[in-house]
Amino acid sequence: MFDPVFIAQQALNGLSEAAVFFLLASGLTLVFGLMRIVNMAHGAFYIVGAYVGVVISALTGNLLVALIAAAATVAVLALIVELGLLRWVRGQELPEVLLTIGVAFVISDVCLWIFGGNPENLSSTAMPSGASRSDPRRSPGSRCSSWASPS
Repeated sequence: MFDPVFIAQQALNGLSEAAVFFLLASGLTLVFGLMRIVNMAHGAFYIVGAYVGVVISALTGNLLVALIAAAATVAVLALIVELGLLRWVRGQELPEVLLTIGVAFVISDVCLWIFGGNPENLSSTAMPSGASRSDPRRSPGSRCSSWASPS
């Protein structure tokens, strides 16, 4: 009834997912602990960058241009949020949390309104040359290694 290979794969999947959550949590702890900035809108900024990257890669067919445009858009948006909103509540943890959660809700709702709720993919023309699909027999942690190896 219980296949040992399936159980081992699920255990590895759980460990790799836990490692990702650990990295995210330690990154947020580091930002708050060292810089004393409570920003709960990090995920919303990632959403904006992802959608800008998908749109620009579909328009140009160039992944590098899409990455640069996404980074520039997120940087400008973060600067607007910092200068327009966060500087007024700097050093006050509760107002920072409430403000950045509100910003996250607004950004994610605007993205949902513009792009809809369906997942988006990079166009096949924007994929880097030499990239290969990940072998399903590999463990989840080795997905990035297939990007570096020519197919």
